[in-house]
Formats: sequence, C-alpha cells, structure tokens
Amino acid sequence: MAFEFKYAYPGPPFNWLGTFTLSQKNAFKNWVVDRLDNFPAIELYYRIRAQQLRKTAGLLEKYYSGATPPLAPTFEKTAWQPGPQGHWVPGPGNDHEPMVYISDIKAYMQPQFEYDDEAVFMMNHLRTLVERLEDEAEYASEGAAKVAADLVAIENLIGQPQYQAVLVDDVNSSNMYKGQPYFRVNALDPPTIYELEQHSKSTDGTIAIKFPDSEVGQ
Repeated sequence: MAFEFKYAYPGPPFNWLGTFTLSQKNAFKNWVVDRLDNFPAIELYYRIRAQQLRKTAGLLEKYYSGATPPLAPTFEKTAWQPGPQGHWVPGPGNDHEPMVYISDIKAYMQPQFEYDDEAVFMMNHLRTLVERLEDEAEYASEGAAKVAADLVAIENLIGQPQYQAVLVDDVNSSNMYKGQPYFRVNALDPPTIYELEQHSKSTDGTIAIKFPDSEVGQ
C-alpha cells in the first residue's frame, strides 16, 4: 500500500509534472491506457471542426472580397496551409526527462483531461450566444416605438429655458442674440457674443476680453 502523502494524491487532475511517486505513476498510466482508444474519434472531431471553420472562412473571404474596399484573402497564404495531417505543435526538447515524458503524454491527452471543462464551456458559450441574440431580438422589437418616443421627448425639451445652453436653437432668428445663437455646443467653436458679454459682465454692449491686473506687484 502506498504511503499516504497529504498532497501527492494519485488521481486526476494529476497536477504534477516531473516529480511524482510510483503510485502516482501507476494511477496515471492506468488512466491513460484506458483512454488510448479515444484518439481516432478525437482526431475526427477536430478535423470536422476545422473543415467547418474553413468553409465559414471561405464564405467570409468571398463576401469581403466584393466589399468596398475589397479585402484580400488570407487563408490562401502558403504559410497558413496545413500539412497532410493538419497543423502540429513542435514537441519539447530533451530537458528533465521525466517532465518531458509526462508533458508529452499530457499534451496528447489534453482534450480528454479537459473533457468536462470543454463540454461545460461550449454549452455555456452557446447559451450565452443564444441569450445575447434573444436579447438583441427583444431590444429590436421595441426599437421603433422607443426611438419615436425619444424623438418626441427631445422635441418637448427644445425651447425650455433650463435646456437652452445644451439644446441650442441655431435655426430661428427670433431665438438668437445679435444674429448668433446664445450658446455654442462645442468648446472648439469661438465663443458667441452672448457668452463673451456674460463672461466680461458687460453692461453697455462692449466685450472686454483682457482685464487689467488688480493684484499688488503685478
């Protein structure tokens, strides 16, 4: 019977790499051997997903190639084409050998290690997409009425004195001051005559931009 370490437990998730006990190795080996027959199905699954995405990418490239401006295809790049067995990640070099062998096994077995996480993620991801699309549909269903109501509300605010500094009438001359709107709506525009007079506290219609220094010593 193996020594019962507090943290060196033998079962999944096998959160160790190059340093492990014999009982951990035995449990790890049994877990891996039981799942070696899964690789053909996993390979087929990823090939199907890759082919589906390639078809989708092809449709997108065909669409965007006719857009304005047209986008040049990217999936046709020679460097991006897979080999006869698809794309493969280079293996690690000969470092600390127990770690190399375990990491090699874990790299090949990763989809099976992460089976539950992958399944839950995909289901939650799709659920999130469905809920977002449903929310967008619901949002759009009330869009016409909401937009019309907002336009009416804005019309009702225009002309009210408390909003004259932010809803500026630049169309009706009867609501202007000396041929100009009372206020500007962008700070980069020159100040209006009304703003300058308010700033200079002018009482005779003149605009004083510069003021004499009033502090002693200046």
